[in-house]
Amino acid sequence: MRTVTIAIDVYKFDELPEDVRFKVIRDEIDYLSALPECEQPEWVSSASEKCEKMQTPWFFYQYAYHMGIDTIMYSLSNREFDIMGNEFYQ
Repeated sequence: MRTVTIAIDVYKFDELPEDVRFKVIRDEIDYLSALPECEQPEWVSSASEKCEKMQTPWFFYQYAYHMGIDTIMYSLSNREFDIMGNEFYQ
């Protein structure tokens, strides 16, 4: 048997490169929009309804971003990620 120790650099959200932060935000929106409708934040439902009303589903991420950015940033501010934007769990 042998034991292997791997060192992983871990970053706070605001320490990540800009392109990785956008990926993390998009992943968070994906996660929240995949929740059952009764568990989704109101801004996710509002963004979805706006897309349906305007028949522009390709703008969902933009609507969700603008409607929920404060909530998203608060949620991500205390979490840690690797350089690829994957959440780090201990």
